[in-house]
Amino acid sequence: GLVATRIRFALTAAAVIRGVAFMAGPSIFTATLQRTFQDLYAGIYAGTDAVVRAPEVLKSDFGGSERPNIPESLLGTVRSVPTVAEAAGAINQGNSYAQVIGRDGRAVTAAGPTFGLGWLPPKLNPWSISEGRAPAAAGEIAVDRRTARRGGLQVGDRVRVVTAVGTGRYTLVGTAAFGRADSLAGASVTLFTTPEAQRVNNSIGEFGSIVVAARPGVSEERLRDDIAAALSARPADARLEVVTGAQVTDESQQELRNALGFIDIALGVFAAVALAVGAFIIFNTFSIVVAQRSREMALFRALGASRRQVLGQVIGESA
Repeated sequence: GLVATRIRFALTAAAVIRGVAFMAGPSIFTATLQRTFQDLYAGIYAGTDAVVRAPEVLKSDFGGSERPNIPESLLGTVRSVPTVAEAAGAINQGNSYAQVIGRDGRAVTAAGPTFGLGWLPPKLNPWSISEGRAPAAAGEIAVDRRTARRGGLQVGDRVRVVTAVGTGRYTLVGTAAFGRADSLAGASVTLFTTPEAQRVNNSIGEFGSIVVAARPGVSEERLRDDIAAALSARPADARLEVVTGAQVTDESQQELRNALGFIDIALGVFAAVALAVGAFIIFNTFSIVVAQRSREMALFRALGASRRQVLGQVIGESA
């Protein structure tokens, strides 16, 4: 029967596949989007065991949140803790800005925001150099591979970068990868030396946070407690918050889930509509197919086939 009606069978299968795809598509897209950004934040803090930051959270009218900067002088105190292997000051990513101008004189477009960050030590740095080297002087930068490709930039070029303090010219000394990716979720990232990143982001003498790596064998919780104890010795620093790398990763991922909540609702509505449409397509297709085969089924019954055998044939073909 399937061989004799193979065209009808193929068209029926196509209708079923389309109906299922209507339902599966939105769910796959939502899950992929969330997983991509969750992995992104996990990669950002992969080498970070503790973070020192301001306790206040400044809410934005646009749904985001940032924390005030903290004094650069705290870095020496944190580094003096015996269980600290490496510590560095990080720029507040949400408040940073750096727009790269491509070889054609136009701003390099990005699928996300444009960040201007400082280059961190290897243990704490989610970025790795793909070509060239890391910036070592105020007039040097590295950019993500996607930005370099879209801007037609090569190592050794003189590049214009627009920042919060104006436009400057820098020598491109390297291109960087975020883990294995060409960019940070489509964002354009310019990597300066830390002092230059502070200057162009109006954060001279300040950091957005201090990221810390523990010595071998030291747990994140012990490192957090040791740093908190060192800071509590000075009343002005006791108010600062020290959290583990796992905690800051979870917080970032939760903020992402909250930010993507409206997308989940929109896609959920679309999935519900797709479910109804898909169910209608599949039900209608099988109703037509069964109606077209009524004479064939009657002939089977006349030849002695039981109701169970006819039903079994239809269900087997459906499966």
